[in-house]
Amino acid sequence: MKRRNLCIACLAAIVLFCVAHPTAAAEIGWSTDLDDAWKQAVTQNRPLLIFVSSPGCKYCTLMNRDTYGDAAVAAQIKRSFVPVVIDASRSGRLVRELKVQAFPTTLVVSPRSVLIDRLEGYAPPKQMKQRLVAALELSVK
Repeated sequence: MKRRNLCIACLAAIVLFCVAHPTAAAEIGWSTDLDDAWKQAVTQNRPLLIFVSSPGCKYCTLMNRDTYGDAAVAAQIKRSFVPVVIDASRSGRLVRELKVQAFPTTLVVSPRSVLIDRLEGYAPPKQMKQRLVAALELSVK
């Protein structure tokens, strides 16, 4: 009986973790190939969302987990953007070309090659949702 109760408790904990943990519910499907992502953005006429991250960056990890793991943020990105993540430790030249000064940095580029938004540092889900909406409005102008 005790073993059965322990199994039920463990199963309940796993279910609660999956429901409560934002990244379990919201997978964005980041590309890691900027050239391919750019081609998709142009072909699909959607803005390119570039997330520049760095290993060991506390706020990059928090943003990836909390902000991009938020179900509403993830849904908006999947519906309206072409997302690509750049690892700064592997893409030094690109990071310099993008003039990244802080990590994380999030850029939104229109399919017409216009920089719509630049966000340096961490943004909580509510702020990111607002910026994504504003970026979409600017993208269609």
